[in-house]
Amino acid sequence: MSAPNELSFLPEDYLEQKYMRRAMILCAVMFLIVVGSLLFWWQVRGKAHAKVVAEFNDVNNNYVEAARKIEQVKRMHEQQREVVHHAELAASLVERVPRSNMLAEITNALPIGVSLIDITMVSTPRTGAAPAANSSFAQHQAEIVKQNADALGLGTKPSEFDIKLKFTGVARDDIQVAQLISRLSHNNMFRDVNLIVSDTFTEQQPGANAKSENLRRWQMEMMINPLAEVREDTKTAAMELNK
Repeated sequence: MSAPNELSFLPEDYLEQKYMRRAMILCAVMFLIVVGSLLFWWQVRGKAHAKVVAEFNDVNNNYVEAARKIEQVKRMHEQQREVVHHAELAASLVERVPRSNMLAEITNALPIGVSLIDITMVSTPRTGAAPAANSSFAQHQAEIVKQNADALGLGTKPSEFDIKLKFTGVARDDIQVAQLISRLSHNNMFRDVNLIVSDTFTEQQPGANAKSENLRRWQMEMMINPLAEVREDTKTAAMELNK
Protein backbone atom coordinates (compact mmCIF):
# COMPACT_ATOMS: atom_id res chain seq x y z
CA MET A 1 0.00 0.00 0.00
CA SER A 2 1.35 3.42 -1.03
CA ALA A 3 -0.71 5.54 1.34
CA PRO A 4 -2.84 4.96 4.47
CA ASN A 5 -6.00 6.26 2.79
CA GLU A 6 -5.61 4.29 -0.48
CA LEU A 7 -6.80 0.75 -0.78
CA SER A 8 -5.27 -1.76 -3.32
CA PHE A 9 -6.53 -5.20 -4.05
CA LEU A 10 -3.37 -6.26 -5.95
CA PRO A 11 -0.73 -8.42 -4.33
CA GLU A 12 2.17 -6.50 -2.97
CA ASP A 13 4.67 -8.15 -5.44
CA TYR A 14 2.38 -7.86 -8.47
CA LEU A 15 4.27 -4.99 -10.08
CA GLU A 16 7.60 -6.62 -9.45
CA GLN A 17 6.41 -9.84 -11.07
CA LYS A 18 4.96 -7.83 -13.97
CA TYR A 19 8.27 -6.11 -14.56
CA MET A 20 10.08 -9.40 -14.22
CA ARG A 21 7.82 -11.06 -16.79
CA ARG A 22 8.38 -8.19 -19.20
CA ALA A 23 12.13 -8.45 -18.70
CA MET A 24 12.04 -12.21 -19.25
CA ILE A 25 9.95 -11.82 -22.41
CA LEU A 26 12.32 -9.15 -23.68
CA CYS A 27 15.31 -11.34 -22.90
CA ALA A 28 13.65 -14.32 -24.61
CA VAL A 29 12.92 -12.21 -27.68
CA MET A 30 16.50 -10.93 -27.73
CA PHE A 31 17.78 -14.48 -27.28
CA LEU A 32 15.64 -15.71 -30.16
CA ILE A 33 16.83 -12.82 -32.34
CA VAL A 34 20.47 -13.58 -31.51
CA VAL A 35 20.01 -17.32 -32.05
CA GLY A 36 18.17 -16.68 -35.32
CA SER A 37 20.88 -14.32 -36.48
CA LEU A 38 23.55 -16.90 -35.61
CA LEU A 39 21.65 -19.64 -37.43
CA PHE A 40 21.15 -17.39 -40.46
CA TRP A 41 24.86 -16.39 -40.46
CA TRP A 42 25.89 -20.03 -40.09
CA GLN A 43 23.66 -21.02 -43.00
CA VAL A 44 25.00 -18.23 -45.19
CA ARG A 45 28.55 -19.08 -44.16
CA GLY A 46 27.92 -22.76 -44.93
CA LYS A 47 26.64 -21.92 -48.41
CA ALA A 48 29.59 -19.62 -49.05
CA HIS A 49 31.99 -22.31 -47.81
CA ALA A 50 30.32 -24.92 -50.00
CA LYS A 51 30.61 -22.56 -52.99
CA VAL A 52 34.30 -21.95 -52.26
CA VAL A 53 34.91 -25.69 -51.89
CA ALA A 54 33.12 -26.35 -55.18
CA GLU A 55 35.19 -23.67 -56.97
CA PHE A 56 38.37 -25.05 -55.42
CA ASN A 57 37.49 -28.54 -56.63
CA ASP A 58 36.78 -27.19 -60.12
CA VAL A 59 40.09 -25.33 -60.21
CA ASN A 60 41.93 -28.36 -58.86
CA ASN A 61 40.29 -30.61 -61.47
CA ASN A 62 41.24 -28.12 -64.19
CA TYR A 63 44.84 -28.12 -62.97
CA VAL A 64 44.89 -31.92 -62.91
CA GLU A 65 43.45 -32.07 -66.43
CA ALA A 66 45.91 -29.43 -67.65
CA ALA A 67 48.81 -31.32 -66.05
CA ARG A 68 47.67 -34.51 -67.77
CA LYS A 69 47.49 -32.76 -71.14
CA ILE A 70 50.92 -31.15 -70.58
CA GLU A 71 52.34 -34.58 -69.77
CA GLN A 72 50.81 -35.96 -72.97
CA VAL A 73 52.31 -33.08 -74.97
CA LYS A 74 55.70 -33.72 -73.35
CA ARG A 75 55.51 -37.39 -74.28
CA MET A 76 54.53 -36.46 -77.84
CA HIS A 77 57.47 -34.04 -78.08
CA GLU A 78 59.76 -36.72 -76.70
CA GLN A 79 58.53 -39.19 -79.30
CA GLN A 80 58.89 -36.52 -81.98
CA ARG A 81 62.46 -35.82 -80.87
CA GLU A 82 63.27 -39.53 -81.03
CA VAL A 83 61.71 -39.89 -84.48
CA VAL A 84 63.56 -36.83 -85.82
CA HIS A 85 66.82 -38.00 -84.26
CA HIS A 86 66.44 -41.48 -85.77
CA ALA A 87 65.53 -39.93 -89.12
CA GLU A 88 68.60 -37.69 -89.08
CA LEU A 89 70.77 -40.61 -88.02
CA ALA A 90 69.37 -42.75 -90.84
CA ALA A 91 69.83 -39.89 -93.30
CA SER A 92 73.45 -39.46 -92.22
CA LEU A 93 74.10 -43.16 -92.84
CA VAL A 94 72.42 -43.26 -96.24
CA GLU A 95 74.17 -41.67 -99.21
CA ARG A 96 72.08 -38.93 -100.82
CA VAL A 97 73.61 -39.76 -104.17
CA PRO A 98 74.55 -43.41 -104.87
CA ARG A 99 78.09 -43.98 -106.02
CA SER A 100 76.90 -45.48 -109.28
CA ASN A 101 75.17 -42.18 -110.10
CA MET A 102 78.32 -40.21 -109.27
CA LEU A 103 80.39 -42.46 -111.52
CA ALA A 104 77.78 -42.09 -114.24
CA GLU A 105 77.93 -38.28 -114.00
CA ILE A 106 81.71 -38.35 -114.31
CA THR A 107 81.55 -40.83 -117.18
CA ASN A 108 78.99 -38.73 -119.04
CA ALA A 109 81.18 -35.64 -118.59
CA LEU A 110 84.24 -37.27 -120.21
CA PRO A 111 84.97 -35.84 -123.66
CA ILE A 112 85.56 -38.26 -126.52
CA GLY A 113 89.07 -39.66 -126.26
CA VAL A 114 89.42 -39.10 -122.49
CA SER A 115 89.57 -42.10 -120.19
CA LEU A 116 89.84 -42.71 -116.46
CA ILE A 117 92.69 -44.66 -114.87
CA ASP A 118 91.70 -44.69 -111.21
CA ILE A 119 89.35 -42.96 -108.83
CA THR A 120 89.34 -42.75 -105.03
CA MET A 121 86.74 -41.49 -102.57
CA VAL A 122 87.59 -40.14 -99.10
CA SER A 123 85.07 -39.21 -96.39
CA THR A 124 86.13 -36.79 -93.65
CA PRO A 125 84.03 -35.55 -90.70
CA ARG A 126 82.65 -32.09 -91.33
CA THR A 127 83.88 -29.49 -88.85
CA GLY A 128 82.26 -26.15 -88.22
CA ALA A 129 84.01 -22.88 -88.94
CA ALA A 130 86.25 -21.44 -86.24
CA PRO A 131 84.40 -18.89 -84.07
CA ALA A 132 85.31 -15.32 -84.93
CA ALA A 133 85.95 -12.58 -82.38
CA ASN A 134 82.50 -10.97 -82.42
CA SER A 135 80.87 -8.41 -80.18
CA SER A 136 78.66 -9.40 -77.26
CA PHE A 137 75.55 -8.59 -79.31
CA ALA A 138 76.69 -10.84 -82.16
CA GLN A 139 77.50 -13.63 -79.71
CA HIS A 140 74.05 -13.24 -78.18
CA GLN A 141 72.45 -13.44 -81.62
CA ALA A 142 74.49 -16.53 -82.42
CA GLU A 143 73.33 -18.14 -79.20
CA ILE A 144 69.70 -17.40 -80.09
CA VAL A 145 70.17 -18.90 -83.55
CA LYS A 146 71.77 -21.97 -82.00
CA GLN A 147 68.85 -22.42 -79.61
CA ASN A 148 66.30 -21.99 -82.39
CA ALA A 149 68.16 -24.52 -84.50
CA ASP A 150 67.69 -27.06 -81.71
CA ALA A 151 64.09 -26.17 -80.80
CA LEU A 152 63.18 -29.83 -80.32
CA GLY A 153 66.01 -30.42 -77.89
CA LEU A 154 67.72 -33.04 -79.99
CA GLY A 155 71.11 -32.18 -78.62
CA THR A 156 74.12 -33.23 -80.64
CA LYS A 157 73.27 -34.03 -84.24
CA PRO A 158 74.69 -37.06 -86.05
CA SER A 159 78.09 -36.56 -87.61
CA GLU A 160 78.18 -35.19 -91.13
CA PHE A 161 80.88 -36.05 -93.64
CA ASP A 162 82.47 -34.29 -96.58
CA ILE A 163 83.15 -36.58 -99.52
CA LYS A 164 86.13 -35.85 -101.73
CA LEU A 165 86.77 -37.52 -105.07
CA LYS A 166 90.27 -37.82 -106.49
CA PHE A 167 90.67 -39.37 -109.90
CA THR A 168 93.31 -39.74 -112.58
CA GLY A 169 92.85 -39.99 -116.32
CA VAL A 170 94.42 -39.68 -119.73
CA ALA A 171 93.59 -37.15 -122.47
CA ARG A 172 94.97 -36.22 -125.84
CA ASP A 173 95.58 -32.57 -125.02
CA ASP A 174 94.86 -29.84 -122.50
CA ILE A 175 91.72 -28.75 -124.35
CA GLN A 176 89.98 -32.01 -123.46
CA VAL A 177 91.07 -31.60 -119.84
CA ALA A 178 89.64 -28.07 -119.79
CA GLN A 179 86.38 -29.36 -121.28
CA LEU A 180 86.13 -31.96 -118.53
CA ILE A 181 86.77 -29.37 -115.82
CA SER A 182 84.10 -27.08 -117.29
CA ARG A 183 81.50 -29.85 -117.46
CA LEU A 184 82.13 -31.01 -113.91
CA SER A 185 82.11 -27.42 -112.58
CA HIS A 186 78.68 -26.81 -114.11
CA ASN A 187 77.29 -30.03 -112.61
CA ASN A 188 75.31 -29.35 -109.43
CA MET A 189 76.43 -32.66 -107.99
CA PHE A 190 80.05 -31.50 -107.65
CA ARG A 191 81.84 -28.44 -106.34
CA ASP A 192 85.40 -27.18 -105.92
CA VAL A 193 86.68 -28.94 -109.04
CA ASN A 194 90.46 -28.45 -109.18
CA LEU A 195 93.19 -29.72 -111.47
CA ILE A 196 96.12 -31.00 -109.44
CA VAL A 197 98.54 -32.43 -112.00
CA SER A 198 98.73 -32.33 -115.80
CA ASP A 199 101.87 -33.64 -117.47
CA THR A 200 102.90 -35.26 -120.71
CA PHE A 201 103.87 -38.88 -121.19
CA THR A 202 104.58 -41.02 -124.20
CA GLU A 203 102.49 -44.10 -124.86
CA GLN A 204 104.15 -46.82 -126.88
CA GLN A 205 101.73 -48.44 -129.28
CA PRO A 206 101.94 -52.25 -129.65
CA GLY A 207 103.59 -53.64 -132.79
CA ALA A 208 106.99 -53.46 -134.38
CA ASN A 209 106.29 -50.48 -136.64
CA ALA A 210 103.93 -48.73 -134.21
CA LYS A 211 104.54 -45.08 -133.46
CA SER A 212 104.56 -43.58 -130.01
CA GLU A 213 101.91 -41.02 -129.07
CA ASN A 214 102.20 -38.10 -126.67
CA LEU A 215 99.28 -37.91 -124.20
CA ARG A 216 98.34 -35.84 -121.16
CA ARG A 217 98.09 -37.54 -117.79
CA TRP A 218 95.95 -35.41 -115.43
CA GLN A 219 94.74 -35.68 -111.88
CA MET A 220 91.73 -33.84 -110.41
CA GLU A 221 89.93 -33.59 -107.11
CA MET A 222 86.49 -32.27 -106.23
CA MET A 223 83.91 -32.34 -103.44
CA ILE A 224 80.46 -33.90 -103.53
CA ASN A 225 77.73 -31.32 -102.99
CA PRO A 226 76.04 -32.30 -99.68
CA LEU A 227 72.71 -30.96 -101.03
CA ALA A 228 72.93 -32.84 -104.31
CA GLU A 229 69.94 -34.85 -105.49
CA VAL A 230 69.75 -37.73 -107.90
CA ARG A 231 68.47 -36.52 -111.25
CA GLU A 232 65.92 -38.63 -113.06
CA ASP A 233 67.81 -38.35 -116.36
CA THR A 234 71.06 -39.60 -114.81
CA LYS A 235 71.99 -43.11 -115.87
CA THR A 236 73.86 -45.35 -113.50
CA ALA A 237 77.35 -46.64 -114.19
CA ALA A 238 75.98 -50.14 -114.65
CA MET A 239 73.76 -48.96 -117.50
CA GLU A 240 76.71 -47.18 -119.07
CA LEU A 241 78.84 -50.31 -118.93
CA ASN A 242 76.09 -52.48 -120.42
CA LYS A 243 76.00 -50.35 -123.60
